[in-house]
Amino acid sequence: RNQFYGSLTVDYDLVKNLKATVRFGAEANNRRDDFYRSRVAEIGRAEGGVANVESTEYTHWLTEYLLKYENTWNDTHDFSLLAGATFEEFLTRRLYGESAGFLSDVTGTNLLQSGDGELRDNLQSSKFKNTLNGFLGRMTYGYRDRYLFTASFRVDGSSRFSENNKYAFFPSGSIGWNISEEAFLENSSWVDNLKLRIGYGELGNQGIDNFETLLTLQSGGNSVFGGSIFRGVVPARLPNPDLRWETTAETNVGLDFSFVSNRISGTLDYFDRKTSDQLFVQPLPSVVGFTSVRTNLGEVVNKGFEVGLQTKNLIGDFSWNTSLNLAFLKNEVTQLPEFTERLIGGQIGTFITNYTIVQEGSPLRSFYGFEIDGVFQEGDDIENSPTPDVSGYAPGMPRFVDQNNDNTIDEDDRVVLGDPFPDYSFGINNTFKYKRLSLNVFVLGVQGIETLDANITESLYPTNDARNSISEYYVNRWTPSNPTNDYPSGINPSLYGGARIVNSWTVVDASFIRFKNVTLGYDFDVDRLGPVSTLRVFVAADNLATITDYKGYDPDASASGSDANPNTPNAENVTRVAYNSYPLARTFRVGIDVKF
Repeated sequence: RNQFYGSLTVDYDLVKNLKATVRFGAEANNRRDDFYRSRVAEIGRAEGGVANVESTEYTHWLTEYLLKYENTWNDTHDFSLLAGATFEEFLTRRLYGESAGFLSDVTGTNLLQSGDGELRDNLQSSKFKNTLNGFLGRMTYGYRDRYLFTASFRVDGSSRFSENNKYAFFPSGSIGWNISEEAFLENSSWVDNLKLRIGYGELGNQGIDNFETLLTLQSGGNSVFGGSIFRGVVPARLPNPDLRWETTAETNVGLDFSFVSNRISGTLDYFDRKTSDQLFVQPLPSVVGFTSVRTNLGEVVNKGFEVGLQTKNLIGDFSWNTSLNLAFLKNEVTQLPEFTERLIGGQIGTFITNYTIVQEGSPLRSFYGFEIDGVFQEGDDIENSPTPDVSGYAPGMPRFVDQNNDNTIDEDDRVVLGDPFPDYSFGINNTFKYKRLSLNVFVLGVQGIETLDANITESLYPTNDARNSISEYYVNRWTPSNPTNDYPSGINPSLYGGARIVNSWTVVDASFIRFKNVTLGYDFDVDRLGPVSTLRVFVAADNLATITDYKGYDPDASASGSDANPNTPNAENVTRVAYNSYPLARTFRVGIDVKF
């Protein structure tokens, strides 16, 4: 892999207080992957050597042209005005070749044409380019550093959208009031800083693939005409020429404060963020010829409150400082298009599907399945109880809740079982110092969040006897002598499996509190160490302990993506699922930090 990064900035003062800026940045990433299975390997021996070569070229460049005017009058009025344009391009080219059946292993991947084309003959190439173009403007005004105003806009264009929807307008504005600069607080002995902020802004998302608004063609099946074989051509996708920018509009109200000689400081923020025209993949019936189409779909609202607090609890030879971050979040789908009341989707592995739902009034991609209310016991009237429409239902099998009271368990009994967004999250960092000795402890917490645990699913509903299962569900399973109400018998789980494997046993609480980092250090006196300006030794532990009811390795892991944020590009592919997640490493470190 060869990578190149570069940037250049030129500033030029045209006249007093007026400056022009030109910025240029570029990156290039050229990569070639060679893979060869020689005759030493079983597959290589069977096919006489297997080789493939893949070459990828990626380039990205950005230019910005800015013009800025700023001035101050009478030490009272601060004014600035910025205007500019940006241009950006992304280009990816790929070439792939594969062959097998070589005369010798000596040439490796350097003579693909010498292979036997009857065994493997695979040649692919592609080119993808997309561009962005933006125009921007910003005005700021401040009066005596007491009243602050900002207004700005962006007009962004993307080649991924059709001609009528390439450009979109995104305004923003904010006002600030430095209350501590007012006369009634100017001589306050305990208020150091107090500032009120109110802002509104819009952002756009063009996170779709290239050509999704265009009808393009690709090779399909072959046909015979007049005794000759002709290669077929089929549409590559169902295009949507009406796709437009996804827009996120946010209103924010915040308060910055600092009291008692900065012993107590922090911020309080309330935000209300609405994302509309989301770029989702809409499922389609297969009779259409395609199973999905990209569309702008509905609205999602994120509301929340964030607190940041820093305190100097003790000062002197022994000091104690604390930093706290606390965030509350409520996510809700507020609007869906007229053609649907809900969207059900999600797939992990080969046997878990349709476990998320998008519907009005619920969080985005909530977990959707069956609620379980214990296990049928011997002596229960199973025949007259609501059960799945199967024969052979017996004691030891789960008792599903009949949500619609029709005395049968079917897909209409599915409910929201949880969601991938925490009710609140927090981080607390404490630093203790005694002269040159210091101790830092960072604790991270996430509460009120659920995940679909596919490892529990495979333990309760095994798809392959060779797979490792969680022992708890086997050792503590229901038996006549162990009539537990928490674990099924495991006998013939296909009777209560299938679509019902997404349930309140497999959607679990993933809340946790984690001692993320603990560091103990000592700073030596370097006055007599010549050129040494800093000498510090430390011992540290990362991921020292996690407090959680979650039974897997890491409650914070997700197999299908690390971010369930609805504003993430291609967010419909990001669902929170635990599936063979790697254990989180507990790391111990010893280090010396020396600076000259």
